Order: sequence, then structure tokens, then C-alpha cells
Amino acid sequence: PDGIDAKTVRAAAEKLHDMPQPVFVHCASGGRASAVVLAHNHLYNKSPETFEAWLNIAASNGFIYNPNWQNSLRAEFFP
Repeated sequence: PDGIDAKTVRAAAEKLHDMPQPVFVHCASGGRASAVVLAHNHLYNKSPETFEAWLNIAASNGFIYNPNWQNSLRAEFFP
């Protein structure tokens, strides 16, 4: 779904945390990059606190994840 899965998002977010900051994260649409940054912030800064807040932040930046990807991300980060 969308060329990336939730486990890959987690791995990228964890790798991002280990890199010297600041880091420029990008992809063709911005959707995958936003997922990685939101995952990083959730894992290491405890924000967003809810998956609904995650989706709202993504949507405010123009990214709407398909339902399959939403379910995968929710299960990975908000079990």
C-alpha cells in the first residue's frame, strides 16, 4: 500500500533518530516522508498522542492516507 508499510515507517523513524540533526526527509508526494516524521515525533517526543491527531496533522499538510495504510499505521504505533 502506497509503496511503504508501517514497519518500514518505524525503521525509518528509528534511523532518523540516530542521524545528526537537522535531517531533510522527502519523497515524491510527501506522504511517506510525513509518516516517517510523525512516527519519529510519536516515538521520541510522544506527540502526536493519538492516531486521530496524527491523521489531522497529516491532513492539515495535505496528506490523506488510504484506509489500508491507516489501519497498518494505527496497529504499529497505537496498539
